[in-house]
Amino acid sequence: MARGTLERYSMQRMRHRLCLPTLWVSLAACALLVGGCYNKGPQRAPCPTGERCLEYGNTSEPSSLDPQLITNVTEFAIVGELMQGLMMDAPDGSPVPGLATRWETSQDGLVWTFHMRPAKWSDGQPLTADDFVYAYRHMLDPKTGSSYAYMLYVLKNGEKLNNADPSVRPQDLGVRAIDAHTLELTLDHPAPYLPQILRHSTFYPIPAHVVAKYGSHWVQPATYVGNGPYKLVDWKLGDYVRIEKNPNFWQADKVCFDRITFYPSPDVVTAERRVKRGELDINNTIQSSRVAFLRQPGQMPDYVRTYPYLSTSYVIFNTRDVKPLKDVRVRQALSMTVDRDFITKKLMRAGQVPTTAFVPSTMAGYGPPGGPRPKAYWRGRAAVGCSRFQRQSSPFDRAEDRQRHRHPADCPGDAGRLDDDRREGQTGSKRPSDRRPGFPNSRLRSRVAVLDRRFQRPHQLPDPDEVRHRRAELWRLQEPQVRRAARPVRSRG
Repeated sequence: MARGTLERYSMQRMRHRLCLPTLWVSLAACALLVGGCYNKGPQRAPCPTGERCLEYGNTSEPSSLDPQLITNVTEFAIVGELMQGLMMDAPDGSPVPGLATRWETSQDGLVWTFHMRPAKWSDGQPLTADDFVYAYRHMLDPKTGSSYAYMLYVLKNGEKLNNADPSVRPQDLGVRAIDAHTLELTLDHPAPYLPQILRHSTFYPIPAHVVAKYGSHWVQPATYVGNGPYKLVDWKLGDYVRIEKNPNFWQADKVCFDRITFYPSPDVVTAERRVKRGELDINNTIQSSRVAFLRQPGQMPDYVRTYPYLSTSYVIFNTRDVKPLKDVRVRQALSMTVDRDFITKKLMRAGQVPTTAFVPSTMAGYGPPGGPRPKAYWRGRAAVGCSRFQRQSSPFDRAEDRQRHRHPADCPGDAGRLDDDRREGQTGSKRPSDRRPGFPNSRLRSRVAVLDRRFQRPHQLPDPDEVRHRRAELWRLQEPQVRRAARPVRSRG
């Protein structure tokens, strides 16, 4: 073997000998890491001895902790512990005094005078009525850019100030500090619901002495100052927000936990498993369709809680780009096809209530509990005649639904005419097929007739699976199909 060949062979063997120990060390390190991952039990932050700690799953990462800039309930869950307004929530959700001890209202309902209890900010500085005045003016300043500034339009000149009306100065806003512990609010109009909305974060005070010094950076953990039962101590982006008991809170002796840690938990099923393993004590959201399952013995029946929640889910139509959807009658026709009972009882399954109104029926002061609910907007108006807007029954309706939507039940005077219409359609009359009773005019009737032919089989009751499939088809209706559905239907008979 040549000398050059021997040298190359020796160098290759040396490389292999040098690489082998490194490779074994790397494999050993990987084995330790993998073994460590598999051996770990529930991951829960240690709680100091003698203290009570709450691990709280909070759906999403807060975008801000500024009470004037937050926009969702996950942010309010944190800010509501850091701040307190004139009013606060009772266990049953009703408004009770917070910083306010009592108040008087003028005879015309426009002037409300609140008397405040002595209180301090978390840095020990006294909280005064001037902090409320500063907060409300700051909230309505267009430069603040608050999404909820309109909540303060109830105050005199509030809307004008927020719209930068040159005729209005901040001093013209309907809020005044009579003294350090007396706040006067002058309203734009009588609002007997004022105690209800004063619980909202937009009506919280903010520390004028801190905001004036740090500007928008006052919400950082090192500079955050609040007046609630807890104070902000740490915020790790994407990991957690940690708060601890505020010793300067006026009811500090009644605060239950010493520390609360909020974890973003966007995946509700993962959060559910973390609760089950003991990593979280609570998660503020649960997958709606799993409520019945989790209440079964052997699951987590003691952890599942449902309660009334003021929320309305709805579909928004693209009325800008889709020409047929600009016609309100087409939108009403599509709304008629949505089976709200099926969605709430079969898909959501957690006590959600079907509705045809935007305002939730459980809104305080909206109506008596269990009282009558608003009817669907197509179910008739006395001024124009009931049957013109009455919803048609459908082969897809359940038996009780078909009975409920029968015209004679709601409009007795139309019974004879409607029976004639039905007979006329069954005997092969030459009457145009789009002349269906129950809709305002032929154009709307023709559009609904097309939708009916696409998604229903006349004179035949399909099985429930087909109902769900065809209703899902309607939800996926795209623009070209809507346009075809909007074309008038003409009889060929």
